[in-house]
Amino acid sequence: MPIIRDISISDFRCCVWQVTETMEELLAMLPDEGHELYEEAQQRFSSPKRRQEFIAVRVLLYQMLPGAVIGYYDNGKPYLAHSCWRISISHTVGYVAVILSDCGEVGVDIEQYGERVCRVASRFINDDERVTGVWKQLLLWSAKETVYKMMNCCEVDFQEHLISGCWRPQEISGPGCKGSIQLQTFHPLHQKTYQVSFETTERFVLTYSFVMDY
Repeated sequence: MPIIRDISISDFRCCVWQVTETMEELLAMLPDEGHELYEEAQQRFSSPKRRQEFIAVRVLLYQMLPGAVIGYYDNGKPYLAHSCWRISISHTVGYVAVILSDCGEVGVDIEQYGERVCRVASRFINDDERVTGVWKQLLLWSAKETVYKMMNCCEVDFQEHLISGCWRPQEISGPGCKGSIQLQTFHPLHQKTYQVSFETTERFVLTYSFVMDY
C-alpha cells in the first residue's frame, strides 16, 4: 500500500503508511540491506507483528529519505545516524507513521480507534481536563504521547507533567476532525508549551508536532 497521508510543510514532513504487505513484500521494497534489517528485527522482537512494524517503518523512511539509517539512544528514542535530520516514529494496528525535520524537534503518534483508552483514562487525564468519550480521550492520549517523545525526559507523569489547554474537545465527535491542541509540560527538567496538530479518521487518530531550533 502506498503512503496514505503525506503532510509536507516547509519545516517538516509527516507520512502514514497502511501496512497491507507481507514481510516478503516489505523486504522487497528495501535496498540490499533489507536482509540485515530482517535479522535485526528477529533479534529485537519475538512477535511477528512487531517485526513487520519494524520493517514497515524502514520502508516508509526509505520512501521519505533514501539512505537514512535509524539508530536508538539508550532511552529508546530514535535518531538518524550521521544526519542532521530528526525523526519520530509511531505504529498501531495496520499503520506506521514517521515525521522528519532538519531544522527542529518533531514528534508523532498514531493510535487505533478503540475503547481500551477509556479503561486507562485515569492514568493520563487530570481532574481539570475532564475529557470524556472515546474519541476525545484517545486524542488527548495521543497528543500527550507525541509531546512525551519530544521531551527526552525520564519519569514523566502524564497527569501531572503534561497539561492540555486551548482546544475544544466538545467539537471532536468522531472521524474527519482536524485541529490542534496546546500542551504544556511541567516536568522538573522540562517546562515548555507545544502546539500539537491532530487528525481523526475512521480507524485511527494521528497527532504530530514540530518545534523550530533557535
